[in-house]
Amino acid sequence: MQAARKALLWVVTVWGVLVYGAPLPGEGFRVETDVFTANQQQPVAEFLTLFHAGVIYDYQLTEPKWVTIFDTTRQRFILLDPGNRTKTELSTADIESFHQQVRAVMAGRDEAFFSPQFRYEYDASQRVHVLSNERWSYRARGVVPKQPEAVAEYRAFADWYAQLSAMYPGSVPPYGRLELNRVLAEHGQVPEMVERTISIARVFPYKQDVVRTQHLYTWLLSEQDHRRIRKTGDDMASFSFLPADQFLRARSAKANR
Repeated sequence: MQAARKALLWVVTVWGVLVYGAPLPGEGFRVETDVFTANQQQPVAEFLTLFHAGVIYDYQLTEPKWVTIFDTTRQRFILLDPGNRTKTELSTADIESFHQQVRAVMAGRDEAFFSPQFRYEYDASQRVHVLSNERWSYRARGVVPKQPEAVAEYRAFADWYAQLSAMYPGSVPPYGRLELNRVLAEHGQVPEMVERTISIARVFPYKQDVVRTQHLYTWLLSEQDHRRIRKTGDDMASFSFLPADQFLRARSAKANR
């Protein structure tokens, strides 16, 4: 899917017209993310993330089509469930408090996940950063963005999004991903490919859980992107509010159906 998009974007650049709509001047960029499991050739999930004027809009394009908005100025997330027309809000302080409690409870237990210490290597032949310990590993290929400020913007989103996602039951602790985000940012990069492998040692036969993401960047927003952002603003105003714990339980239940 992304190879076809790259070809389209090349044609678009040559003719000065975006297939997604006429480009608008101003700041912002978009990231298309495909998620793969194991050796699957087709993505199991697709996301579109729009960075615009200090607000980051993350759209799950595959079912269930949730929307996550990160307002970096107010340091808060707004979560939308378009199917039920409901919303909730979580501050970064709420998320940080949750993880402080988790780490306090897990102190001294399963430190490979909750206080990970990684070996770091760089595979120059494949341009891949490798972080690993006895239980899990990351392999990531980075790219230097055309907008240098995108490194810090993307890292802030990726850090907080990983911590938010880990609040759902059954999720992987975010602390390894935070370390990977730090490594990429220190190299002035954003991720182009990330592969995470977890060794599940408590089952027989021995198995590994592998998830891979591919990221495609476009360094401007289209008219269609701006229309999507405006509609999201309307949804934020009109959806019914739910307390965060109730919203997260409903979302987890829907995801596990």
